[in-house]
Amino acid sequence: MAPSAILEVWERGAGRTPLERALELAAAASPDTPRGALSDLPIGRRDAVLYALRTRLFGPEMAGLAACPRCDGRIELTVNAADLLAAPAVESEVDLQVADYELRFRPPNSQDLREAAGDGAATAILRRCLIRGECGGVAVAADALPAEVKDAVMEGMAKADPLADVQLALTCPFCEHRWRAGFDIASFLWSEIEAAAARLLYEVHRLASAYGWSEREILGLSAARRQSYLAMVGE
Repeated sequence: MAPSAILEVWERGAGRTPLERALELAAAASPDTPRGALSDLPIGRRDAVLYALRTRLFGPEMAGLAACPRCDGRIELTVNAADLLAAPAVESEVDLQVADYELRFRPPNSQDLREAAGDGAATAILRRCLIRGECGGVAVAADALPAEVKDAVMEGMAKADPLADVQLALTCPFCEHRWRAGFDIASFLWSEIEAAAARLLYEVHRLASAYGWSEREILGLSAARRQSYLAMVGE
């Protein structure tokens, strides 16, 4: 992505919900794909697009910090996009039998999450993603399923789309506590986009103030040339 494109996606995503930001990032990575098609992708497939974008922009290794829930110790960790993308492919539809219930469902997509936001989200997602539910040959609606059947379907959705809910196995080096922490590529990448946009805006401000150049002229310079001019301005 060109520097101007980074600023554009940052500007479009600023002040929007995390879900909308994820779709903005996916649209930036796949400009030829209609927005509706991106919304219809299972979350894992959408996030695979974001991992690919992150690799193009900043490389495959993602460094961060985690706080131990027991001792609050800060742990440095590195996640490699290639390792996560090696997860099994998303299953488009899944058949599942739980006791006497025969079910078919699909993994949720961004549109499902948007429509199901708020209280009762799990039930709303189940209602949207359950394709067929039967018990003894009689159709059963999502709301009428027993709690244990609903839980089995939600678990099946997670297994069908492993990249949608990445859980990292962590061990605290200070107290040896072990736990699992979620990793959300959309929020991680957005924080990097925000930081990159802030750096670019600062560079534009400094060089425009010093030389009177326009934003387009400054962003058209290579990163190495911008840094060289900034060093001279600093002197």
